[in-house]
Amino acid sequence: TEPPVAQVESLVRSLVAAPQSFGADAVYAAGTEGVDDGVDGGIDGSGFVPDVAVKTLSWIGDPVAPMPMPQYSRVDVANVGREDAEGTTLQLTISGPATIVDVQGCEPDNGGAWYCDIGTLAPGADWATVAEVDSFPGFDSGSFDLYALASSVGEDPNLNDNFDVLHGMFGASGFPLDGLFD
Repeated sequence: TEPPVAQVESLVRSLVAAPQSFGADAVYAAGTEGVDDGVDGGIDGSGFVPDVAVKTLSWIGDPVAPMPMPQYSRVDVANVGREDAEGTTLQLTISGPATIVDVQGCEPDNGGAWYCDIGTLAPGADWATVAEVDSFPGFDSGSFDLYALASSVGEDPNLNDNFDVLHGMFGASGFPLDGLFD
């Protein structure tokens, strides 16, 4: 089987036909008024659909290298569409010499990914959790990526905002991490 990171990357590639920009910058590209699904032009409002987005994936506090471990990340998922987003889920995976220790309100699988069953998100509603990340035993320094993938039942008109990556490093010295990887 593929490692969790490869599974997420494979899923994202299969969902998006052309290379596009992922991340929080694209979250509100559709606006909070919903997305026209093209069925009827959205003139009477029936053309608007749910749109699940990873709204925020950020470190809690202001991490400055050397980054203390464990580290905590806030993850916010939102429905930026105009209809209920049913069956909403969040999957978190990590790469590098680090592991996800705990995610509030979520369950791990045997491969290291964490799954959050969010349920139904009303239009404009947010859901948040906190992930605890720690380094592998015996690693004094390294870098890692925390991946977040949100989805819901049915079609999502804006897959660009369903995925985000948060970069981190530990054991380095002398420079701030904020904006380093942007």
